[in-house]
Amino acid sequence: MGRPLTRAVLLGLLGLLVLGFSGCGGSSGSRSGPPRQGSAPSTATTATGASGSNGSSGSVEARRSSGRGAAAHPPAPSGAPAPPNGLRATTGYATYELCSDGCSGAVPASLRHPLHLPQLVAGSPCPVSPVSGPVKPLGSGQLSLTHFADSSWEGARVIWTAAASYQGPILIRGRALGRTSAGDAAGAVGFGKGAVPYDELQLSAPGAGAATPRGTGREWFTSTRVSGPGCYAYQVDGTSFSAVIAFRATG
Repeated sequence: MGRPLTRAVLLGLLGLLVLGFSGCGGSSGSRSGPPRQGSAPSTATTATGASGSNGSSGSVEARRSSGRGAAAHPPAPSGAPAPPNGLRATTGYATYELCSDGCSGAVPASLRHPLHLPQLVAGSPCPVSPVSGPVKPLGSGQLSLTHFADSSWEGARVIWTAAASYQGPILIRGRALGRTSAGDAAGAVGFGKGAVPYDELQLSAPGAGAATPRGTGREWFTSTRVSGPGCYAYQVDGTSFSAVIAFRATG
């Protein structure tokens, strides 16, 4: 009886040794296999953190780009107002008839100062301006109006000159003095020879249009249009000046 028990004990010990080796092999296999489940959250957290970091960086970059864009491209200044009733809007230098398709572009927005024409008290004489300044019309400050075919707008030829000392672009607008409404057709000043005049005159800098040389300066042959006799004024804006020239239109 003693020997069989000894063999049984030995067999049991051998079985335990086998199970031990088997357990060690399984543990080694788990280390060499895929990452343990416990490591996944760490990897996921890192990925989420990277994504969050990129997302945050992207948002900051978007905000920076937006900021740079806002600084580099400020809101555009307001454009030309709608023309008074009965006139058509000037679109640039090319609307000057004598350009013959040789003009391109338009006056810069910086020339478009608010009109600062004088007020005329009813019954007061027209304050005709002395003709002076770097840009001025030739003549005495009085226009003799004539009828233009197929148009309700009368007008007169006006030659504008620019001294050699001024080589920039020019914006000329006008209105009857004593009238407060900018959209009032009866008080508007138009330009050009068409049946429907333009609401302003844009004259280009040298090299961008068809100015006629006048000595060492420039000159343009134009037409001023009004609805009838009265007291009017031009506002002439350049890059370095803004001048008002009052004139009388007679029938």
